Amino acid sequence: MNRSCGLLILLASLAGVGAPSLAWAAPPLVLAAPPPKVDPPVTPPAGPPDTLDGPAAVEGPAEPEVAAFDDPIVAALQPVAGGLTADEVAKRSVERSPGLAAKQAEVAAAEARLDQTLYQFIPHVEASASYTRLSQAQLNFDTGGGGFIVGAQNEGLLTYGPCGDFAPLNCVVDQMGQPVGAVPLEFDLPMPPLNAFSLQAQIGVPISDYIARLPTAKKAGKAQIQAAEFATTAELLTTQKDARLAYYDWVRTIASTVALQESLLRTQARLLDAEAGFEAGVASKADVMRLDAAVATLTAATIRAENYRLLAEQALALQMGESEFERYEIGEQLLTPVSPLADADDLPRMIQEAEDQRYEMRAFESSTEALEYGIKTTRAGYYPRLDGFAEATYANPNQRFFPLEAVFKGSWSAGVALTFVMNEAINSKMKLKELEANKRGLDAQREALRRGLALEVAAAHAERISVMAELEYNERATESAIEGYRVAVDLYQVGDATTTDILDAEYERVDATLRNINAKIDLRRANIKLMYATGRLQPIEPGADAR
Repeated sequence: MNRSCGLLILLASLAGVGAPSLAWAAPPLVLAAPPPKVDPPVTPPAGPPDTLDGPAAVEGPAEPEVAAFDDPIVAALQPVAGGLTADEVAKRSVERSPGLAAKQAEVAAAEARLDQTLYQFIPHVEASASYTRLSQAQLNFDTGGGGFIVGAQNEGLLTYGPCGDFAPLNCVVDQMGQPVGAVPLEFDLPMPPLNAFSLQAQIGVPISDYIARLPTAKKAGKAQIQAAEFATTAELLTTQKDARLAYYDWVRTIASTVALQESLLRTQARLLDAEAGFEAGVASKADVMRLDAAVATLTAATIRAENYRLLAEQALALQMGESEFERYEIGEQLLTPVSPLADADDLPRMIQEAEDQRYEMRAFESSTEALEYGIKTTRAGYYPRLDGFAEATYANPNQRFFPLEAVFKGSWSAGVALTFVMNEAINSKMKLKELEANKRGLDAQREALRRGLALEVAAAHAERISVMAELEYNERATESAIEGYRVAVDLYQVGDATTTDILDAEYERVDATLRNINAKIDLRRANIKLMYATGRLQPIEPGADAR
């Protein structure tokens, strides 16, 4: 394929470099003018700190000093005081992340479930007050044939002796010589009250549960809280990582837009040269038309790149939870080399580090621990229960007293009960099977996560190695492409180069420039991915200063 045709294909696709993957697009914009050359602004400290492990050594080739920012791309990427940094984007995203808020709500729910579990073991206390209206009672002790009841006036054995005033007669007498007499059998009982009032308090103490259930149930609840906290921290780190990557994607669109704008200006200048040459008879109409087609393609690509830049900026605002879409400025030094990561070449060690440090793995371990304690708690259902109970009653009339009187009297009772419910034992066995199946499923998910983490670390490690290898050659390729373009222009202006030479040189210059800038951004992205994958990325707590 002709290299000039390759230029048109490249420029048409460069506008989409680093564009965010969203379901909506920004409205078209008119062609923006290239950024003016500016004086060097105040440079804030290089960042992000989480990707740096030391001030001495650096990764990638050393950057040449550009005092006046002659390169428009370098000028566009210079930090501005008060501009956005990757750490600031991460901090804002963490503070306003709905996913993180949902995880924090899960922690609160786990804490509430633990409270509910502990409350189940508190002695059951119940108090009641009642009033009852009773129907009229019918007390009838009539045996139907009458009768009498025999009684003595003095205690002791009965004997047979004189009947007192009736001395000639003998009768049954008590020990004091008093005759034993008989009276009619009659019951003179008051009618029971018709209004009943009762105040009652009861308490039940699950004695056996304090030994067989409470310790393991409490540990299971705490393990669930810890699992929810680990999942929250994992979500926080994911939000933080995604926010930083979104920041660098936005920076990439700025570099792509400026590169295309500069390429458009250069190609427009060459079109003017071709038109002048055509008027002078030293250039063909085909040369003019090819350059004019390149200008048209570049114009469309520049408009698309500007739209992608706006889209990335809007995506960044949504990531941070901003209510309005602002025009952000870069606040981070992006072109200075970053410090190397420690032990970044030892892949097996980093994989093991990820298994030990990632909060997702810790969350699985805590969830497994909670299930194990749940299994131990459920096994207590196999055995009888021992419960203590007590009650106190203050009633009018009190049923414990006879005869019933319309006065308030108190009574109490206390005891223990040993019970075994067959249905509860059977249900505990079925529940135990469910918990053991859940544990096996959790173990399988943990193994799948472990393999996924190993692959994630390997992919991040490979990406970082590729970017570092690319950085070693991109700087030289960029310098050569810029010099090659300058020579091609000089030759074209004196008639010793063709339009194809100009387009080829422009293609090589744009390609090398964007590759160089993208490689520098990709190294920071690769460092973030690797630190996240290995668990080295430190969380930024909501409301804390970005580090």
